[in-house]
Amino acid sequence: MNRRFVLFTFGSIAYLFVVQLIFKSLRTDDLLFILAPSSKLVSFFGGYAMEWSNVEGFQIIGKNIRIEKSCSGFVYLGMLYLLLTYSFVKNWNYYKSKIHWVVLSIPLAFLFVVAVNAARIITGIGIETFSLQNTWFPNKLFHEFIGIIYFLFGMSAVYLLLDKPKLNLLKYGNS
Repeated sequence: MNRRFVLFTFGSIAYLFVVQLIFKSLRTDDLLFILAPSSKLVSFFGGYAMEWSNVEGFQIIGKNIRIEKSCSGFVYLGMLYLLLTYSFVKNWNYYKSKIHWVVLSIPLAFLFVVAVNAARIITGIGIETFSLQNTWFPNKLFHEFIGIIYFLFGMSAVYLLLDKPKLNLLKYGNS
């Protein structure tokens, strides 16, 4: 087995473990750097008014819905950064300024997480509104399922955009 791959795999596992430990130690107000831009997008695209509470996060005015620590996407941010870094490192010989791509992965991951979070939260609000009108609807299960779908779709889309189809066309021409 390739030694670099083994090192990267163990390093990735350790990195994700550390990201999870950091997330568990954070409070809602520590995650304002992700929650605030996501909430601004939710307000803009969803038309919801919100107010901030250091303990509870963003409360959507007129609804019993909070955007708090578990909605931040912090662990997803860590995973997406790792995916971006992996994609750039995997194609290391292709990129001219290699380290710039690794550093650029941080703001790219952040912007993508904010956008995916906003879409996920707007969908979650819609599910919450629907479930309040239909008591038979399994709200909590669907809320978590939608989050998983958005995050998996987002990571898959990023990987596919950065990996084989686009890079191989650039690398080897149109054949």
